[in-house]
Amino acid sequence: MKEISAMNLNALNDIAYIGAENAATTLSNTLNKKITIVIDNVKYTKVESVPEQIGGTKEIAIGTYFRIKGSLAGDSLILFREETAYKLTSLLTGSGNITALDDTGESVIKEVGNTLKISYLNAMADFLELNIVPSTPHICKDMTGGMLNQILAMQSQHSDNALVIPVSFYIENEKLKTHLIIILDSESMKKTIGIINKKTC
Repeated sequence: MKEISAMNLNALNDIAYIGAENAATTLSNTLNKKITIVIDNVKYTKVESVPEQIGGTKEIAIGTYFRIKGSLAGDSLILFREETAYKLTSLLTGSGNITALDDTGESVIKEVGNTLKISYLNAMADFLELNIVPSTPHICKDMTGGMLNQILAMQSQHSDNALVIPVSFYIENEKLKTHLIIILDSESMKKTIGIINKKTC
């Protein structure tokens, strides 16, 4: 699938908005902090163009990777710039300035990434009326291009495009940006768009 319509993107934006609200509520309750999560417009783009959109291929990023299984198949990454991941961990743990992730820091990034991804996929599953199952998250640190190239190598026979969802966290008057990247295989994307078209026509 090469392109999707503005109506399709609007529906995907609505799904992302619901997922962000649910994630913010869950994280606020879990971490006992006021957390607001805002999403920007969802983009559907070539996988190879994603790194430049989120900071460049050589930008060091820390994030979580997981597989998407069930009624849909694909891969996903939640990527934070390195300094953003450290700042997020600092704000959520009250540990002062952090310049590297210890076990606690990795747990925080996994928790945030896992909550965001589950909330998004649950919102998508509810809208599409499908069973979508995420795998256990794995934390990763590498240049953005390197991370995406690994996924591209696995998905090269199945998909050339990705959904890129810019996400902003607001915590203690700080704004922290990340990106949720969803790469569904071509059949899964066709199924998703087909259901959206039926529901919105």
